[in-house]
Amino acid sequence: MRILFLNWRDTSHPKAGGAEQLTENIAAELARRDHQVTLLCPSFPGCRPEENKRGYRVIRHGHQITVRFHAWRLWQKEFRRHRNSICVDQIHGLPFFTPFYSHRHTLAFIHEVAGQCWEYNFPFPLSTIGKIAEKTWLQLYRRTPFITVSQSTKQELIDAGIPEHAISIIPESVDIAPLPSPIFHKSDPIVTSLGRIAPIKNIGDTIKACLLLRKTFPNIKLWIIGSGHGRYYQDIIKMAEQHPDFITVWGYVNDTKKIELLSRSKILTSTSHKEGYGLNIIEAAACGVPSVAYNVGGLREAIINNQTGLLTDQNTPVDLARKLEKLLTNDDLYQTLARKAWQRSHDFSSQKTADAFEKNIRQLNLS
Repeated sequence: MRILFLNWRDTSHPKAGGAEQLTENIAAELARRDHQVTLLCPSFPGCRPEENKRGYRVIRHGHQITVRFHAWRLWQKEFRRHRNSICVDQIHGLPFFTPFYSHRHTLAFIHEVAGQCWEYNFPFPLSTIGKIAEKTWLQLYRRTPFITVSQSTKQELIDAGIPEHAISIIPESVDIAPLPSPIFHKSDPIVTSLGRIAPIKNIGDTIKACLLLRKTFPNIKLWIIGSGHGRYYQDIIKMAEQHPDFITVWGYVNDTKKIELLSRSKILTSTSHKEGYGLNIIEAAACGVPSVAYNVGGLREAIINNQTGLLTDQNTPVDLARKLEKLLTNDDLYQTLARKAWQRSHDFSSQKTADAFEKNIRQLNLS
């Protein structure tokens, strides 16, 4: 098949995250299976306009708005005349409106309905306009098959008017393979936050919870792995600078360094307001590290509560601190959760994800 992925970023973009990595892992696996795969996304400063990655082609044209014109033009030029062409419209708030031109050849791929994310990324009234517009745009896809990665997002799509029978859930995958022999017994109380430093990630709550724990655990450390930009990022950096003996901001790290830091960590924590899926939780699990997280969509799927980690009863720094303390003071519970998290991480592979994705594209009615 000839497959065109449309996305708002590729993994080379400075702001790329887990969703982009998953898309390109799927693209690479499909290319390995002899599909002709192209990824179109907006350009960014210093990028190459076109390159090949792991067997698939990446094209970068336009910006976040005009890339939608380039998507239409590319489909007309290279894909429309081929019966087995598929257009994968990856939706991040603003879709590519592909049902207007690729029709039955369209497959919508979404990690999360933006919803409240608009509030954390745009001021009023733009946030309200964005939420209303998103609901309107999704109505254009009522006859389009959807792929998503969590039950939470599936329910959000159903609430937005997408028929339940049109939505399939595929398993997630991460780049970090489970360590063959992780260390489950760790004496140093190192709590780690892994991910972009952005308002929606709500890392400030993680800092507040760990500050509460310093009274009981004076040697506790908080490691923040990830980069960011803007005012929120600067606020987090300032908070960290006020506690240099307690908080370390590692910034962006490559996979080798990430594995090293996770392997030394005792607990991963996530206080995001919302996630498509908690990929950072699975990455930590692959290193033998259990997680404590807020009970929100995407995180409650990544953690099996009381089996591979703990979810808060209330999404507050105080309750997060209670859950962290529970793991830090109960070594038997910690060992059990760490081992079960590591065992479960073996279920997440690019091959399984691509198998499910390929099954969905083969079920499309292309006549």
